[in-house]
Amino acid sequence: FRRREGIVHMCRQSEDPAGQRWLDVGCGTGRLSRALARRGCTVLGFDASPEMIRVAMAESSAEQLATAPEFRLLPVDEIRTLGKFDGILCNSVLEYLEDPDACIAACVECLRPGGRLLVSVPNQNSFLRKTLLFTHSITRALTGRGWPGYISLSRNQYRPGDFIKLLQQHGLKIERYFYLGGPFPTWIQDIRFVGSLFMCVARLPDAKTSPEPGEFTTAGHQ
Repeated sequence: FRRREGIVHMCRQSEDPAGQRWLDVGCGTGRLSRALARRGCTVLGFDASPEMIRVAMAESSAEQLATAPEFRLLPVDEIRTLGKFDGILCNSVLEYLEDPDACIAACVECLRPGGRLLVSVPNQNSFLRKTLLFTHSITRALTGRGWPGYISLSRNQYRPGDFIKLLQQHGLKIERYFYLGGPFPTWIQDIRFVGSLFMCVARLPDAKTSPEPGEFTTAGHQ
């Protein structure tokens, strides 16, 4: 999460985030929501887990932020009811959904023109991800319970190039991308066949910044 916080901070350095409205989809314990709130953003985080929301609210209260995030207990399919946002976080959420494409479409619909989507998914090319999948299958066969447990709920993984194309199909312009995840130094995580997660920073163009055809190439990321 320190790596993710660093990426969120990096994306905000080029502009003043104060007053921006952000949505944290599947906020979990609210760590990234609080990171945005510290930068002056108004943040709404939601999760389908009552325990996650309870912890998020308690952590936010303990930190005593000047503008604390708001947390709600909601399912992912309620995104469209929440209004428009300058930015949306969707980290380690799509892998658990039956219809991740619908979630991306809902996020795009809720972005204001020029707004950013920061989204992470499992990196199918990662040797660490492949090792975790293998370990889960072996431990499940031997004990009846696979380890790590979350793998049994992880439905979707992506080759980075395919995921970039998917975001582009939804009208998003890819600004930056990162590889991350695993018990390694940052420079090792950022090797495309190491990091178990692939994170994209994508922008919904406005009329003045519409992407040119072929502006971003996916070569080398399959």
